Amino acid sequence: MPVYTRTGDTGLSSTLSDERKSKSDPIFEVNGWMDHLNAALGMAYAEIIDWPDAEDVRQKIRTVQLDLFSLGAFVSSADGSYLDSVKGSAEEFEKCMDRLMPHFKLDGFVLPGANRAEAALHNARTVCRTLERHLVALEASRTDVRVARYVNRLSDMLFVLALWAGTPGKRPPV
Repeated sequence: MPVYTRTGDTGLSSTLSDERKSKSDPIFEVNGWMDHLNAALGMAYAEIIDWPDAEDVRQKIRTVQLDLFSLGAFVSSADGSYLDSVKGSAEEFEKCMDRLMPHFKLDGFVLPGANRAEAALHNARTVCRTLERHLVALEASRTDVRVARYVNRLSDMLFVLALWAGTPGKRPPV
């Protein structure tokens, strides 16, 4: 089966509910940013290796990557059943942040670049924030508070995981 379909050559594409829309439609904008976030998370995943708790963080990233497919399917179809397969949650992200934050002292802005993993997590965080802005702009019929909450809390958790990755020496348990 070829990768190309030629159906998008005129600037239109189909949603999962078979609606033909302009490729500039907010639905595709949101799904494009979900794809971008997934790729950014893949970069972070590839950089987090050989550290204590690295596998815990890598598993969190993989779960989010898979969740993004379900969230994107929901946005593309407005079918709430896609949200049933989302494994991560805002509450789970909060628990992770609550465990980690006591180990960090924030006294100003964070300048990314302590190492490649930390920079990749900060990049994923900024992509997540852009996704969030586009998600908020999407028409109300295609949004759900659970999606907005997930994406908002995810960007917070990515910030904290970036702090974790940028910590020299022994990192706190995730």
